Amino acid sequence: MRFILFLGLVFIFSCSGKKEIPADILSQDKMSEVMWDMLRADEFVSNFTRKDSSHSMKDKSTYLYGEIFKIHKINKSQFEKSVSFYNLHPDLFKIVVDSLEKRRAGISNEYYKPSLLSDSFRTKGRHPVPLKK
Repeated sequence: MRFILFLGLVFIFSCSGKKEIPADILSQDKMSEVMWDMLRADEFVSNFTRKDSSHSMKDKSTYLYGEIFKIHKINKSQFEKSVSFYNLHPDLFKIVVDSLEKRRAGISNEYYKPSLLSDSFRTKGRHPVPLKK
C-alpha cells in the first residue's frame, strides 16, 4: 500500500509544474536568439549566392553558423544537443518558435508602418489632402 502511495506521489509531482531544461541545454531565450541569427544568416546566404555564383551556399552557411556560435559563446555540439532536446519536448520548443514569429511580425509591422509627413512638407501645400492637427 505504501509503495502504491509513493508511486502516486511521484507521479503527481513529476507531472506538475514547469518542465526543467537541463543545464547543458540552451535556454529558450538563448535558443531563440541563436535561431534568429541563423535565420538571418540563411536569408543573407540565399540572397548573396544568387548574385555571386562563385560562393557555395553550404560553405557560406557553415562559415556564418560558426560565427554565430562564437558570438553566442556556444559550439555546434551544444546547439545540436539543444535541438535534439527541443525536438523531444515540442511544448517547450513551441515557445521558442512563437518568440521567433513574434519578432518577425514586429519587424514586418515596423516595415509596413506608414510614415508620418513632416510639418514642412504639409506647409508647402504638397499634400493632396489637408492634414488635421
